[in-house]
Order: sequence, then structure tokens, then C-alpha cells
Amino acid sequence: KEGNEVQVIQRHNHEPNENEVTKINFKNILKRRSENEIGSLNQIYEEENAVAHYSWKTAENLMRSCRKRSLPSLSNTLRELADQFKLNLLNRYQAGGELIFKAAVKEHCRRDWP
Repeated sequence: KEGNEVQVIQRHNHEPNENEVTKINFKNILKRRSENEIGSLNQIYEEENAVAHYSWKTAENLMRSCRKRSLPSLSNTLRELADQFKLNLLNRYQAGGELIFKAAVKEHCRRDWP
């Protein structure tokens, strides 16, 4: 490819596989929703009607790894935890429509501490 021109190296001897294109599109939708939504993975899978294109076992593995990568890392210090609150990285965690993490980490100084 030079500039805006496409150079054909070898011609294809078949039409695009529409089934494969559909499967790739479903896969991308499942990945995106797994990363951005907190609902059950099976519910996302069912809502997308992916069963016609993608087995649940294969989709589940893909969706779990995408969701895991999208989660913030575990905090090693209180400072890191405070930063996660500041950056709103913990707002996606809910149970029954309520945020699980509602507080912030605050430093308190006591006069009798060295």
C-alpha cells in the first residue's frame, strides 16, 4: 500500500465467509460488554443470542479473561486504594443496585503518635 492506493499481491479465489465475519463481530461484542458491564456473563451471552454463533464454553473463557483484565489490580497499600477511589475505579461494583465500595480512604494523624 502506497499512500491511498492498495496493491493487490494475490487475488482471492473465494468470497468472504459471512459466518466467520458474524462470529468475529459477536466475539467483539461479548468482549466489550464483559469489560464494561457488571452483569452476569451468561446473561450477556444470552442477550446477544450468541448461542447461534459461539458456544457458551468458548464464550465464557473469552469473557472471563476480558473481564479480569478490565478489573483494577489489588491494592498493596492504603495509598493505592485511595487512588482507586479517587479515579472512580471501584464504582462498577454493585450488589442489589447498591455500590459495594462507598467510602474513601482518609489519613488521620494522632498527636500522640511519633
